[in-house]
Amino acid sequence: MNKSVYLDFLQSDATALTAAARLGVGTALPCCPGWTVARLLGHLGAIYISITKNIRVGKGEDVVHELEDLELDPEFERWFEADRTAESAPPGVVEWFTQCAADLEVTLREAEPAEPTWTWWPPDQTVGFWMRRMAQETAVHRWDVQQAFGREQPIDAELARDGIDEALGIYQPQWCHPKATLQGTGESYHFHRTDGEGEWLVRFENGDMKVSHEHAKADVAIRGSASDLVLFLWHRIPAARLEVLGDASLVDRYFELVPPD
Repeated sequence: MNKSVYLDFLQSDATALTAAARLGVGTALPCCPGWTVARLLGHLGAIYISITKNIRVGKGEDVVHELEDLELDPEFERWFEADRTAESAPPGVVEWFTQCAADLEVTLREAEPAEPTWTWWPPDQTVGFWMRRMAQETAVHRWDVQQAFGREQPIDAELARDGIDEALGIYQPQWCHPKATLQGTGESYHFHRTDGEGEWLVRFENGDMKVSHEHAKADVAIRGSASDLVLFLWHRIPAARLEVLGDASLVDRYFELVPPD
């Protein structure tokens, strides 16, 4: 996907997230135990601020390490110190989030994908990494907030397909698989998109998580729409929402080998 596609999705999903959040910032998020809509707004808003600041002034180095580096207004800094609870959320928290999203979008639209900046993924230290990552992050969190009110809409099919690539090829190997306390013993998983092209083979052995795009036999096959597959990989929906073929006992083991972040 190119820059304009990612940023158009970022804008539309941030707008939809904001609309849902206005229904009640104190509402609990079923997909994130212990979290409310307010806490998610704080979480995602802080990410937006961090990326915006790194692109604008970071010069290739991470410049956000502490709360004060976010340069929040005092009432929002106090809210973060109170662990972003719904009870302590400032009255303008939805508007604050909207501004954070708008600032990030402007910053990304003014930049070029190849422009260097700090990211947490060593092979890709460019703004383009954040264009993709923020489109994906916002789409999943938009779904989270909508689900809290029973209004969830699927992630766009092509964005979701790209999200599966990112989850399996970047995010899970970087953040999730290294946290596993179990060693793989050759378990293999075939993820198969049913609403378009897309197949992924994941194999675990010793400390490795190997991912390839191929149609191949695996211990278990997990089939579903691109949206459902990416939501499953982000631990948002259960395997019961998908078609499982083969050794179904290995489905739960996937999240032992790739613990949710």
